[in-house]
Amino acid sequence: MVRAWREGGYKEGTSETTRRLLEWWFSEEHRLADGSSFAFWRAQRDAIEHLIFCYEVMQGRSLYQLAQKLESHIPIDPSADKWAKYAFKMATGSGKTMVMAMAVVWSYFNATREKRSDFTKNFVLIAPNLIVLDRLMGDSKNPEFFEGGIFKKYPFIPSEWSGDFQIDVIGPEEERTSAKAATLYLLNWQKFVERGNGEAENPVQDILGPKPPSEIAISLAKLKDRLFQLEDVMVLNDEAHHVWDEDLVWYKAIAEIYARPGLMCQLDFSATPKDRQAIYLLISSLNTRSAKQYKTK
Repeated sequence: MVRAWREGGYKEGTSETTRRLLEWWFSEEHRLADGSSFAFWRAQRDAIEHLIFCYEVMQGRSLYQLAQKLESHIPIDPSADKWAKYAFKMATGSGKTMVMAMAVVWSYFNATREKRSDFTKNFVLIAPNLIVLDRLMGDSKNPEFFEGGIFKKYPFIPSEWSGDFQIDVIGPEEERTSAKAATLYLLNWQKFVERGNGEAENPVQDILGPKPPSEIAISLAKLKDRLFQLEDVMVLNDEAHHVWDEDLVWYKAIAEIYARPGLMCQLDFSATPKDRQAIYLLISSLNTRSAKQYKTK
């Protein structure tokens, strides 16, 4: 289905903005600032195309809905689908961060150019630990999401729209509100967890000791207050196999975001997703069914 949709020029079920992004990413030639040629990888293309097809073309807002639309006989409890979640099974080194950036740009421009209420300009990117957090943040020399550097370094945004993309990336230690049209919060929920048995959160705490529970509670409350000021949110989980347990603090925080400002969707990136069989079956259905068997409503 996705292949037929691609070969048809992405025309079925997508906005003009989405089609322009896909054309820009995968059909036009790109050069970086240093003059070198650049092209997105096949794995990255497959990932973002499947997300767009599931969300925009099929309008599947849950695993249960997708299974129904694909006539896939996967036993799924519809009551367990509290909000829209999409899993990306991508091996380490296959470019998950680039797909995250594509998803942000896709949602942003559909929200701003198409004025679609089912897209958002607010994003929360969750890292499972401090090492991944530092990698995602980057710095001025090796920018990832630091000051939105990844969007400037790589050709995510069509040249004619370059001046229209305004996003403020706020790190986990920054206590401020955004002054731009879009906001991306980069977080590590583990910083709000009181460790037991004297286990330290990071090397600094080996010296200074863990933060007292009162300080943790205050920091978490402040962060939630800022997040709850947003209107709808796209949550992106890196290495999401760490964060599926409903008893974990970051899962509960996502649930609170869903209940308060609302969730557009949750994107889980992992080389080893929790339910690999269900994901495999759905992707297989998408790849093998003929486009003629599917009609948009």
